[in-house]
Amino acid sequence: MWDDVKALNAAAMTLATLVTVALVVGIVAWAVRQPVFAFRDIVVVTPLARANPAPVQAVLRGDLHGTFFTLDLGAARAALREVPWIKHVALRRQWPSRLEVTIDEYTPLARWNDTALVDTDGEVFAADYNGDLPQFTGPEGRAVELTGRYREFRAVLA
Repeated sequence: MWDDVKALNAAAMTLATLVTVALVVGIVAWAVRQPVFAFRDIVVVTPLARANPAPVQAVLRGDLHGTFFTLDLGAARAALREVPWIKHVALRRQWPSRLEVTIDEYTPLARWNDTALVDTDGEVFAADYNGDLPQFTGPEGRAVELTGRYREFRAVLA
């Protein structure tokens, strides 16, 4: 091999290409973590009707780690979904340093088995609510069916 000029040139080009690719990847990985790409504005687009803003702000300040390029949106959504009353969360990055948070909240329909609440879609969730609501009692996993029946009975009685 040491006597073959073409083989040596090919090996040198391969080595130079690998080193160049490694350097570019390293520089890009370093650059996307720089503070210049940090979020400066985090905006909650939808007003909160039932969710307490304090835990939402605590999650936004404490649990969202990363820059415009490195923020794990799945982990951020999961952290926000842990706040009571939050049903769905949508996160949207806006160049260069803004994060928009859209929050959908549960709408309570009834109490469920003295331990939780049921929303208008039949989803069971845990949250504090002091208002008057009908009481649903049933086996686990049947809240959607009970919600449908409740709507039917309510329509007939109206």
